[in-house]
Amino acid sequence: MSKAAKIKWNNTANGDEADYLPLSHALALYISEDLDEGLNESSTTIREVRKQFERGWNIELLIQTVSGLLGIVALSGLASAHTPGVVEAMLRLLLFVAFAGLLGPWIWRRIHQFGLEFPLNKALELPHEENEDFEKIIGFFQQANGPKAFYLPKLSKRRVALERSQFFGKLRYLLFSEHSRDRAKVSRFPSALDLSADICVHRDNIKQMCILAKHERKAGAGRNFKFAYVHAIMALTKDPRSAELDLSNEARATKTVIEWMTEWFQNNTNTPKEVPDASQLKRYAKDFVSGLKKYPPKKAIEW
Repeated sequence: MSKAAKIKWNNTANGDEADYLPLSHALALYISEDLDEGLNESSTTIREVRKQFERGWNIELLIQTVSGLLGIVALSGLASAHTPGVVEAMLRLLLFVAFAGLLGPWIWRRIHQFGLEFPLNKALELPHEENEDFEKIIGFFQQANGPKAFYLPKLSKRRVALERSQFFGKLRYLLFSEHSRDRAKVSRFPSALDLSADICVHRDNIKQMCILAKHERKAGAGRNFKFAYVHAIMALTKDPRSAELDLSNEARATKTVIEWMTEWFQNNTNTPKEVPDASQLKRYAKDFVSGLKKYPPKKAIEW
């Protein structure tokens, strides 16, 4: 990232609306030149991340809902002019418990995402598997002199820059979601307010990030392995399992072929770093499955 640190980023917050794109597009355009394809791939990862936290979020919602109802009961009782002293004390205690139940999950979410360290200057360990594409783009925003992402408060038309610490939290992948309901689960650093507002990045910075990241990854896993991909596909055409592959479900078949290609790279490369990840193999796997559907499997494995 040393080269990236020397780049002069366009971090102006007062440009025209057309100068900015959603943060989700920055990642999508890095993953693929086709925006829709990039968004589909990133949403798949975000969906898997969301599954890791949904149970906890549902418990939080239940606690806050029950606490809200108890608070209404307590306030209604205290508003009564004929509340006995003992009952009044119990209602005040109930109101305190309700208040704690409403505020507690909100504070816990902030602590869970960013910990107690302040300021936060290093990425926290993720509770799920890392994704190379996400980490590459997030790495730019984590730099002290890196590009800025902005959010637009609901009651203001002035863009506000996010602190780089925002990209160190455990829910940093959700910042790249197209959907506000996902971003609402992310606490705004350093407060515990949610980030459901739209997040945007200047077009110039997206272009720079894509150029830099793709340049750095050319020698990485699967980026400069054109002939290795060909060899992997050729090996699969001779693999007896190809003839038994169930082509009725294209998504499942593609996933299976990705697993087979991963096995091939693991057995035919020198280091784990040379093994492409699933997103890099997906296009080749899709082409292979399409070939099997176009030609009878027996013909395909006789090449």
